[in-house]
Amino acid sequence: MAEKATPRVSGRRPAPRRPSPASQPPESWRKDVEAELVRNILPFWIENVVDPSGGFFGALTNDLAVHDEVPRSGVVCARILWTYAAAYRRFGRPEYLSMAQHAFVYLAGPFWDRQHGGIYWQIDAQGQPVSARKHSYAQAFAIYGLAEYHLATGDGQSLALAQKLFALLERYAHDAVNGGYIEGCGPAWDALVDMRLSYKEPNCRKSMNTLLHIL
Repeated sequence: MAEKATPRVSGRRPAPRRPSPASQPPESWRKDVEAELVRNILPFWIENVVDPSGGFFGALTNDLAVHDEVPRSGVVCARILWTYAAAYRRFGRPEYLSMAQHAFVYLAGPFWDRQHGGIYWQIDAQGQPVSARKHSYAQAFAIYGLAEYHLATGDGQSLALAQKLFALLERYAHDAVNGGYIEGCGPAWDALVDMRLSYKEPNCRKSMNTLLHIL
């Protein structure tokens, strides 16, 4: 009878198995997520994307080289504003307030259309409109950021701008007959033939993506 082969024993110790999320209490999840946010995500944006002359760089490569020929997005600026205003309300750190203030000045400055109202879709590094379209999606994100900044600071201008955006959406984007909101308008809140947010999107009058963000 053939002898059973003896299993080879490696000199390596098995890697310790991390506990599965199901075995961890919710408080442990919260601490892990908070640590990732405070130690990694929030500092990364502060250290790498801020343009000292105003706003935020258009893009970074994986090795953090700046590509500032890439247009700057009103949606990204509004998201940064919301994120750091909310972080300041939660943690009270002055660097979060400074970042939120930097974003607010940019959103209420170069991104705001002083002639027609509303947030430009894209601007260049010099603060000039690249796409002056008034996508409803971008206006919704700006309302988020401006409202959160008001909650964090009590700033009256941010609340007033959020209210203006609400009124503009109600006036130009709301469909009073069929309900909902259209994808967007032209630079002067005029009609658009092609309403896509990008070439990847369908050219439709209304989308769930835009509606859920306005909601």
